[in-house]
Amino acid sequence: DDCNRALAINARDPVAWHNRSVAKGRNGDNQGALADVDQAIRVKPDYYNAFVQRGLLYERLGNLEQARASFRVAAGAPAIAANQRAIARAREGLGRLGQ
Repeated sequence: DDCNRALAINARDPVAWHNRSVAKGRNGDNQGALADVDQAIRVKPDYYNAFVQRGLLYERLGNLEQARASFRVAAGAPAIAANQRAIARAREGLGRLGQ
């Protein structure tokens, strides 16, 4: 698929790792999705959308402390335009989990 092709060209593309994580999560492969989102974070530690994705995956798996921790990282992202969606989604996640 497109994500695999993108990663074959550039394995250091955090967006491709994130997108593949989202696809795997939608298909029920939560462990594969976690592995991919962790790789996105390793490649780009300030890619806050990946922290939101990881929080959502941990929430889905019932690992609520790990979900909170990931959401907190994203919620603390620098308040620049590129991060606004991740910050908002992280705050929503923290709201669901009671901070």
